[in-house]
Amino acid sequence: MKIDKKTKIIAISILFTGVLLFIFSGESAGEIETRIERNAPSEENQKYILEANVDGLTLEDIEFSVPKREYTLTECEELYKENQERIIKEMLGENEDLTNVTTDLNFFEKLEGLPFEFSFTVDDNEK
Repeated sequence: MKIDKKTKIIAISILFTGVLLFIFSGESAGEIETRIERNAPSEENQKYILEANVDGLTLEDIEFSVPKREYTLTECEELYKENQERIIKEMLGENEDLTNVTTDLNFFEKLEGLPFEFSFTVDDNEK
């Protein structure tokens, strides 16, 4: 019995697909989250449901939320000091430093990864 090339390709494709399905089908079923990451200050509280199961029967659902990260004043001061160069560099935009401003400054309200809200005021010395 001779098998033609088209039948061989179909058989190999089916076998390959079956192997992939076998490999990936059990991957998510056995994974259990063992750690919950707290959201950043700019994000909302995260809500979770913890299920207690025995032999497929749900005994109890426990709902809880993890509040977003909040900083103390001391932590904010330290975080600001650690990021002061980044903040100034972002504000400078294309300018080299604060003593030689030749293009527009970048006045922003937030910087990614920082819990601060920024506001800028400009003194009008030419009154």
